Amino acid sequence: MSKFNEQLAALGFSSYEDYLESPHWKAFRLSYKAAGRSMRCAVCQVKPIQLHHHTYVSLGCEKLEDVTTLCRQQHTEVHNLLK
Repeated sequence: MSKFNEQLAALGFSSYEDYLESPHWKAFRLSYKAAGRSMRCAVCQVKPIQLHHHTYVSLGCEKLEDVTTLCRQQHTEVHNLLK
């Protein structure tokens, strides 16, 4: 089991998709928006956006500065580059 999956399991989630559907993540997204942060892609400025984690170290206790807004296309590109 990868460290990331171990971290998810420690938080009580069987998958990252489950984490993204959790009340915690939904509340975090709302707090991000309520803080007046940009809701446009940091690369191309389109909407809608996804929140990209800079690191998964803070998974479950993210701070607003731990994520960046990206559209689906740019988010996929970032993850492809990181592979």
